[in-house]
Amino acid sequence: MIDRTGLADDIRRAVDPLLLMRRVADEAMILLEAIDGVFVGFAEDAEWLRLECGSGTLKHETGNRIPRGEVSWGRLSDR
Repeated sequence: MIDRTGLADDIRRAVDPLLLMRRVADEAMILLEAIDGVFVGFAEDAEWLRLECGSGTLKHETGNRIPRGEVSWGRLSDR
């Protein structure tokens, strides 16, 4: 008999949207050696992005909102 103890929790963790976003940010840091930080964000509207999770130097920005105009070519402009 196969022991399925914890299988449902393992599956839930594997497809949890926030955990997937964190994994994307962390893996991007590994793949793109020249970068200092990565964030995954969503457009709240035409003018604002919400930073849902970050890695590296942008990890502390998680939960913040930034004007979309401050993001250019994949970089946050100096604020």
